[in-house]
Order: sequence, then structure tokens, then C-alpha cells
Amino acid sequence: MKCIKLMTLLMVAALATVTFTACGDDDKIELPERTTVKYTVSISGDMLRFYDITINYLTPTGIERNETLSEHTWSYNETVEGRYYEFKFIVRAILKTNFRELVEEYKNIPDGPTTANLQTSPIYSAYFTNNTAANTYDNRRQEAEEQNVHITELETYLENNSSLILVSFPENVK
Repeated sequence: MKCIKLMTLLMVAALATVTFTACGDDDKIELPERTTVKYTVSISGDMLRFYDITINYLTPTGIERNETLSEHTWSYNETVEGRYYEFKFIVRAILKTNFRELVEEYKNIPDGPTTANLQTSPIYSAYFTNNTAANTYDNRRQEAEEQNVHITELETYLENNSSLILVSFPENVK
């Protein structure tokens, strides 16, 4: 009988040892960190008519790119492995050299508008992710800025606003 009790006790001890060993967290899988940047800008048709829109930005790995906006909406989205800290997204509007001709054409549109809508709507974010949660560096949606200019004041407005910075992220970037 003593032998059976001793064997039972040894089996319980062995089972407890195996159970506690299996409870370790060494099977936890760590996923690598990632950096994601998203830049989007929407420009009204009138802005595209009177201004050349240029976009200057950094990819998550620090490659600088320059693009010219040719459509109403432009977007860039990239995720890379690792954590990167340099971000830049600048949208500039430079008045076209032939803006006076463009204003005259605009005024002569049959049943045309009485105001020009010079609207922009930028969205930008940069964030880091790993297997637990996202850590946002910056995430903004700038309200659409409507700038309606009456057609009789359009040429003067454009002359006084020949160079605009529509977005500068981070704000200290020149």
C-alpha cells in the first residue's frame, strides 16, 4: 500500500512539474515593428486651373520625392518594417504664369460660375505598429478650406496669393 501511495505521489509531482513547465511564455511570438505613412490631398478644379500644385514628401525610409499634382486627388500610402522618425509632406501652389488668360477664359464660360472655388483638403498621418497596438506619431485631417472668390476679384486675389503652402507636415519643415 505504501508503494502505491508513493507511486501516486511521484506521479502527481511529475504531472505538476510538466504542467508548470508548459505555462512558460517562451512561445510568445514578437512581430516586428512597422512604420506607416499616409498622405492625401484633394484640390478643387479651380485650384488646378490657376495653380501648379507640387508635392514634396519623404517615404518611411527617408527617400525624398517630388511630384506634380495633375488630378483632383493625390494619395500616398506605404508601410515598411522597422521604426522611422523622419516625416515630411509639403503641398505648394504656385500661380501659373498665364493666369490672366485663364481668368479671362473663366469669365467667358457660358452660364459660368460667379465665384471660383479654391478649395484644399489634406489628410496626413504617420504611425508605428507592432503586435500589441498602434502608436500614432501624428494623424490629422485638416478641414476642407473653402476659399470662394468672386469672379470680379479673382485676378487681384490670384496676384496677391501667387505662392501658397497648403500643407506643411511637420509644421517646422521648410
